Amino acid sequence: DINLPDLLMDLICALGVSSSHNSNCTSDKTVGLICSGYTDLKLVNSLDSCSGRVELQYLSEWGTVRDVGVICSGSSLAFHDGLVRLSGERQCEGEVEVFIHQVWRRVLLDSWSLTESSVVCRQLGCGSVLNFYGSSSSSPEHSHECVTGFQCSGSEAHLGNCSSTQQLSITCLGHRSIRLVGSGGDCAGRLEVFHSGSWGTVCDDSWDIKDAHVVCRQLQCGVALSNQQVPAWFGPGSGPIWLDEVECKGNETSLWSCSSPGWGKHDCQHKEDVGVMCS
Repeated sequence: DINLPDLLMDLICALGVSSSHNSNCTSDKTVGLICSGYTDLKLVNSLDSCSGRVELQYLSEWGTVRDVGVICSGSSLAFHDGLVRLSGERQCEGEVEVFIHQVWRRVLLDSWSLTESSVVCRQLGCGSVLNFYGSSSSSPEHSHECVTGFQCSGSEAHLGNCSSTQQLSITCLGHRSIRLVGSGGDCAGRLEVFHSGSWGTVCDDSWDIKDAHVVCRQLQCGVALSNQQVPAWFGPGSGPIWLDEVECKGNETSLWSCSSPGWGKHDCQHKEDVGVMCS
């Protein structure tokens, strides 16, 4: 153990200066110290000096800090494709946003799985995946640019290392972009979907229980109890009829993954608007 005041006294005595001697303080007589210990720091194994693995020099040896990595705002990686963030109030929970093509984009649920989630948690230093889900915070009134098509093995350290078709869309369709109305609750009613700035209905042609299951899953309302197509139960809708001849396999995460002739293509009237009852 070194006592710093004693060390300073030894240095002063070595310089031939008495502790009781007072003199004018000039730059050529001031005392300097070089202490042993951590003497340097660097970021390594990256594309530039403003990002990388943190390494500290102790005496003459370099070592890591639990092998942590840092990306500073001055790094080229700060705006590199594959950078990810969570938009929630907590550091390790929230809506996934990925930096692609110079824009922060949200990710569509039907292109996401546990493997991609594990990569994001690892990239953010947030441990392992506890849960992933369809976010309810997206609203049709606020569109977001989105990305889909990520394919990860689950072992990647960075989402940018995963393969991606980078299929981009303009409007991010969260599960609030469909709704069930007319029953007084959120999990039963006439099915309405939001498209091109307007709420519209779905025609019951080819509609069956498998299609209803997908709607209930997307709304996080359990499973479909009934394939209810009687208009009197929930009443006819108004506005455009957006979808017709919808055919789902039943395991899709959203209605948008099911096949149909396309938006607005139908030969129906509002008396054929489909209704859904969920558990």
